[in-house]
Amino acid sequence: MTTDTTSSKPWFQKHRYIIPMVLVLLAIIGQFPGSSEPEAPATLAISDIKDMSGFDEENNDYYWGATFRITELDPMTKVNCTVKAIDANGGVLIEETYEGNTLNEGTIIKYGEDGLTSTTKEIVEAISTFDVSCTKK
Repeated sequence: MTTDTTSSKPWFQKHRYIIPMVLVLLAIIGQFPGSSEPEAPATLAISDIKDMSGFDEENNDYYWGATFRITELDPMTKVNCTVKAIDANGGVLIEETYEGNTLNEGTIIKYGEDGLTSTTKEIVEAISTFDVSCTKK
């Protein structure tokens, strides 16, 4: 006479609900792939950065800004850009974030009617370089 004890059964028969629970868990996980955080947009390659800072005699005002190009985009592509004016020691003097638009040759312009941003003579004279980053909208 043989008796059927729980120790003689295979592991999957001892706990008959384990496999269905694992399958349910895998189905739930499969419904939400990558749900932890949204993927950050890729930063675009910036080239031909030029300093456009100066003095506006008509308005008696100093302004700062930079022009630059993103050649990998089609014309009229909207981008979000951050431009930082950097001093000789690598410190950020001033920064601006704005929505830009791509022209035919890749030059980025501010979208809308805003022009160059007003600032002080000291900041304009201290600008050594620019740090520019953009992402496609």
